[in-house]
Amino acid sequence: MRELRAAGAAMERAMFAATDGINTHKGLIYLMSLLLYGAGYALLSRDRVSAADAAKAASLAVRGVVEKELLSLAEKRPARELSNGERLFVEYGITGIRGEAAAAFPSVIGGGLPAMRRAAEAGASENDAGLAALLTIMTVCEDSNVIHRAGYDYWKNVYPPLVGAALAAFDPCRPDYRLLRELEAAFLPLRVSPGGAADLLSCTYFLNSLRKI
Repeated sequence: MRELRAAGAAMERAMFAATDGINTHKGLIYLMSLLLYGAGYALLSRDRVSAADAAKAASLAVRGVVEKELLSLAEKRPARELSNGERLFVEYGITGIRGEAAAAFPSVIGGGLPAMRRAAEAGASENDAGLAALLTIMTVCEDSNVIHRAGYDYWKNVYPPLVGAALAAFDPCRPDYRLLRELEAAFLPLRVSPGGAADLLSCTYFLNSLRKI
């Protein structure tokens, strides 16, 4: 994990240098670093790799992180200002991407990836299969970006029926993009951006590509 942290820190520095200090992909750097490690570990260990193997190996790399980095906050608050993720855990018990990785990416393995593969096998394009996966992930993941933008009550009570209705109505084989534009219009007043789900969609595409190895 020490080597992964060092590599991730280097990527974060490169990101901040390119974006003038704006955090655009910190969560994705964390998640994809773990999955790349997990895929490589599984491939070296077994001479083959599956999405579940990669996710499981990634989770083992961060075993105990939630307990060490988040649960300890409930016992003793640090003198420094809490990060958004830490604050959400202290206030609402949201573990975010740390919890997702530690649990072996359930929003992807049990949500986005099956949705993507079902859509593709039914004849959907790669893009539309990805949209089906994204909507599925949005219904199941703890998206700290949505909570940060719109508040916990919105994420808990308003966001789920909006996304659920779009998912139920969207057919990736006969896509009606008006549904997605309507969902976007509902998000705009509060500048809601499902950035956590978007990061997990990238993870879904990566894990799906492991079929080719």
